[in-house]
Amino acid sequence: MSRTQTWRIAITLLLVLASLYYAWPTINYWTLDQSAKDRMGESNPAQLFKMKQEAIRLGLDLQGGMHVVMRVQQEKLGDKAGSDAVDRALEIIRNRIDQFGVTEPIIQKSGGDRIIVELPGFTDTERAQKLIGETAQLQFKLLETSENANLLLSKIDKAMAEMKLTLESIQPEAYKNSPAAATTPKTTDSSKVDVMADLLGKKSSDSLKDTTSLTTEEIEKPLTSFLEPLPGTTAPEYSIESEMIPNLKAILDKPEIKKLIPSDVEIAVGTRSQIISGRKMTYVYVLKSRVQMSGEYLVDATPQNDQFGKPTVSFQLTREGGRIFSRVTGPNINKPLAIVLDGKVESAPNIQDRIRDRGQITMGSGATFEEARGLSIVLKAGALPAPVEIIESNVVGASLGTDSIHKGLTSSLIALVLVLLFIGVYYRLSGVIADIGLLFNLFFLLAAMAALRSTLTMPGIAGIILTMGISVDSNVLIFERIREEMLTGKTIRASIDAGYDRALLTIIDSHVTTLITAAILFIFGTGPVKGFAVSLFLGVAISLYTALVITKAIFDIRKGYQSLSI
Repeated sequence: MSRTQTWRIAITLLLVLASLYYAWPTINYWTLDQSAKDRMGESNPAQLFKMKQEAIRLGLDLQGGMHVVMRVQQEKLGDKAGSDAVDRALEIIRNRIDQFGVTEPIIQKSGGDRIIVELPGFTDTERAQKLIGETAQLQFKLLETSENANLLLSKIDKAMAEMKLTLESIQPEAYKNSPAAATTPKTTDSSKVDVMADLLGKKSSDSLKDTTSLTTEEIEKPLTSFLEPLPGTTAPEYSIESEMIPNLKAILDKPEIKKLIPSDVEIAVGTRSQIISGRKMTYVYVLKSRVQMSGEYLVDATPQNDQFGKPTVSFQLTREGGRIFSRVTGPNINKPLAIVLDGKVESAPNIQDRIRDRGQITMGSGATFEEARGLSIVLKAGALPAPVEIIESNVVGASLGTDSIHKGLTSSLIALVLVLLFIGVYYRLSGVIADIGLLFNLFFLLAAMAALRSTLTMPGIAGIILTMGISVDSNVLIFERIREEMLTGKTIRASIDAGYDRALLTIIDSHVTTLITAAILFIFGTGPVKGFAVSLFLGVAISLYTALVITKAIFDIRKGYQSLSI
C-alpha cells in the first residue's frame, strides 16, 4: 500500500470517528421518546437542554413554532430617542433569541415600527412574550415598614368603605374603557339585573355583588379583607387570589385612591401565581418607590439551582455597581429587598449579608429552571429601548410539523433507495462502491450539520436529496471515463488512473459552481432558503471528498485485478 493510500485511509478513519462524536447527540436525543424527555426535563433540565443544543435541530416548517408581529411603542419616547428605537429593539431581541438557542429564527423589521419574529419550536405565546416582549427594566427596591404599610392600607380601606367599593364590585375592563373612569362606578339596580337574569335563565356575571351578602369585615375592610399576610414574615408581603389582580389594579388606579398613596410608596404585584391551599394566589408587596439600584450595572447573569434545587439567577455587577449595591445592602441586613422586573416583583428575599459585585436573584415560588434561564437571557441582552406589544401571533401546529417530517423522510428514503439500486445495477460492483461513497456522504453531511449547529428544514431536506444526485454524478463521470479508457485497450491500472485524471477538472468545475451558488443563497437568502443553502453547500463539498478520496482509495486497491466490474 502506498503512502498516499495510507494517508487517505487514515484521514477517512479520523473523519468517521469525528462524525460519530458529533452525530451521537443527535442519535441520542431523537431516539428518546417524549416521556423520557419529560422525565429528564424535571430531573436534569440542564442536561436535556445541552443534549438538545448539540443535536440537529428542526426548523419552523418541521417542528412547528410561532409567527409573531410586534409593534415598538415609539410614542412613549421622545423624538430623538425614538428615531432608532426599532433598530435597537431589533438587535436586543435578536440577542435574546440567539442566547436562548432558538433554531433558525427569522427576525426582521417591517414598516416603521413593527418587527416580525418567527420562532421554531415555540408554541407558548406567553413564554414568547416574556422572552422577546419584556422591557427587562431590572430594579432593586426596599420594602416599606410594616407600620407604614398597615397605615396606608387602612386609609385605602376607609376610602373604599366611604365610596361603598369592594374589590368584587368593580369591573376592571368596564372601568378601564369607561370615559368616567375617574368617578365612582354607578350603582346598579339589583332587582332589574335579577329580572333580566331570570328571563335569560341565568345570573348576570356583570352585575355588582349584592352588598347585603358582604360580611362585616368586607364592608369595613374592603381591601385588606382580601389580602392575606404571608406567614413567617413581618414585612408588608401579602397574597391575594389571582383573579382579583385586575380588580386590585383598577382600584389603585382610581384618583381617590391614588392621592392616598405617598409618592415614595408603591403597591406592586408578583410576576407569577402559585397554588396555595387549593387556590391560585399572587403575591402583593408594599415597596418604597426609590430605586436603590438598576440593572444598568449588570454584566452577566447565569441560571442555576441552589442547594435546595430551586432555580436562581446568579449575577455579576460592574465595579461601580458593586460599590452601590454594597452601600444598599450593608445597612439593610435582615431586611427584604425586592427584585423588580418591569414593575413586577420577582421575589423579595431577605438580605443575609453585604453584597458587592456578585449576588443571586431568588426566583419566586413556583418558578421553573426555564423561567430562570429566560430571566438571565433578557437581563444579559439588555433592556428594550421602548415597550413592545404583540399585535399578532400565529402558531404552526405540531401536526403540520409531523406531517412534513414524515413526507420529507419518505421522499429522502425513496430517493436514496432508487439511486442505490440504479447505480448498483447499472455499474455492478463499481456501482456498489459508488453507493458506499454516497452513504459516507450522507453520514458526514448529517455529522457536519450537527457540528455546525445547523437547522434542518424542509428545503434543507430538498438540498440533501439534491446532494445525492450530485454525489452520484461525480462517480458516473469517473466510471464513464474509465469505461472509455478500457475500450481503447488500456490496462485496468492505466484506465483507472486516466479515468480519474480526465474527470477531475469536470468534477471540480461543476462542484465549485454549485458551491458558489449555495454560498450566494446563504448570504442573501433568509429563513428556509438558508437551510437549503447550508445542506447543499456541505453536501457538495463532502461529495467532492468522497468521490476523489474514498472511492478513489477503493479503486486503487482494484488496480491489480485482472478484470473490472463496471
